Amino acid sequence: MRIFFRIGFVTRGLLPFALSAALAAQANAASLPSCAISPEAAASLPSEKVAPVRVDSHGNFFSGVVVTPFSITELDRFGVTYWALRQFGDGYVGVRYVTTKVLEEKICATGNKIVFSERSRDEWPRDKWFEGVTPKPYVYVREFVGTHVFQETPPRGVGLYFLSAIGADSDFVFNGGAGQGFNTTANAFRVPRDGEGMTAVHRFYGNSGNGLGAHFYTADESEYASMLIAIANGANYRYEFVGFFAPRAIRQSNGSFTCPSEGLTPVTRMHLAPTRAGDPFVYRYVTDPGLARAMQTKGWINQGASFCALPD
Repeated sequence: MRIFFRIGFVTRGLLPFALSAALAAQANAASLPSCAISPEAAASLPSEKVAPVRVDSHGNFFSGVVVTPFSITELDRFGVTYWALRQFGDGYVGVRYVTTKVLEEKICATGNKIVFSERSRDEWPRDKWFEGVTPKPYVYVREFVGTHVFQETPPRGVGLYFLSAIGADSDFVFNGGAGQGFNTTANAFRVPRDGEGMTAVHRFYGNSGNGLGAHFYTADESEYASMLIAIANGANYRYEFVGFFAPRAIRQSNGSFTCPSEGLTPVTRMHLAPTRAGDPFVYRYVTDPGLARAMQTKGWINQGASFCALPD
């Protein structure tokens, strides 16, 4: 499977929701921009002093639609930089994602204000549009599994897994862009917006050559560099982009993994190795040690952890 975007959409405005006084007061502690205000408060300010920031279904902050590489979005006038662009279709229609840190530096620190907005049901597609959520101090990472079954020798049924930390990715899957038969699983986790040891989690795509493949994530810079070298030497993987940000896991001398602070848990990468030529690459990312052990009894390989998540 290859997750990519070949859809287009048209925006029809923003649907504001009330940002409570309690949320604004706790902004710093919750890793949210400190200058966030309610839509009502924003109405009394000059429009040039207010930055509209959208929130996707995973809790990510993003700017509006990009039609070409030279398009100006609502946040460009504040000089923000973006950590991701998700494109739709063959052109450059898409959305740009921005971190809390950049919003704080470029908007709050310059005396401007932020008002959060979620996407409207009037935006395309109307039938399965996954709306935005109230900003929280974390980003939600969900897992999809396809009903596709790979037959191997000895036979074992394995779903096609896909990890999503971006609303645009999930919207694409929910709306059938990756094919029918994908559902979410209970294997989901949350990553903090900010904190000690935050790093980019890089996303690769591997294809076994038979049209089926899986996404591979790592926050280990050495592994990331090794993957790029392997690709240059012909490995059947492709580097895609930064999938999300998370605290980096720390490998201990005994081979175990810890996190940079309390209140975090390592995310273990499990790999089901191909048993014959042409079998697909399969990966899962789990926070439950019990699930990891159960998977190992079924032939999955524990490849350790490179990033951490918030425990549920």
